[in-house]
Amino acid sequence: MTFTYELAKRIAPYMRSRGFKRKGKQFYYLLNDIAFCVGFEMPTNWVYTWAYILPLYAPYDFIWLSYGNRLGNMPSIMLPVLNKTAPDEEIADWCNLLCSRIEDSILPIYRSIDTPAKLASYIAKGNEEQYREFICCSEPLREELRIHTALYLREWEQLQQALIRYAQELDNGYFTAAVTQKCRELIPEMEQLCDSDEDTINAYLAKAKEKTGKLFP
Repeated sequence: MTFTYELAKRIAPYMRSRGFKRKGKQFYYLLNDIAFCVGFEMPTNWVYTWAYILPLYAPYDFIWLSYGNRLGNMPSIMLPVLNKTAPDEEIADWCNLLCSRIEDSILPIYRSIDTPAKLASYIAKGNEEQYREFICCSEPLREELRIHTALYLREWEQLQQALIRYAQELDNGYFTAAVTQKCRELIPEMEQLCDSDEDTINAYLAKAKEKTGKLFP
């Protein structure tokens, strides 16, 4: 068992008491077509804790951490990293601190965005100070989240504005040429959906939810 899986095992009772399910070193609960998640990563000997969301109404092949942040990077939380060689007493104290940070800081954020409509308000253009601490991704990815959420809510004006900003942000060199070209495929797809009937939109959303839902068994 890896160290991150051992940490997940330690905090599992608390997480389950708050409605989370466990998948390896990740925890999640699903509500109103959004996955609310907490998980660990250990790129070196140091453990980082992430809190992030993933909309089920957008198609994903794998779990993204983009729509969230490391707890240690959030000024209002500042959870310290943990070394895998730490003594057991330090590990126990760190797990208790993590649970308190989730209780006091992460769960209130999740409750404030627990519907697509609330999420749309949270990530609305101009509210950067409100969400930037938590959703720390690049500007194109923020616009993608706005695009998919606007489609889900049938907010056509917001969708068109987000598509314009998305195209502009993709010109700013965030990604490689190949990735940028792939991202651009979203624009005509969404423009076509804007002109589609309700059955076509519902079919797209159902397919997206089926695909992304498989990441959270």
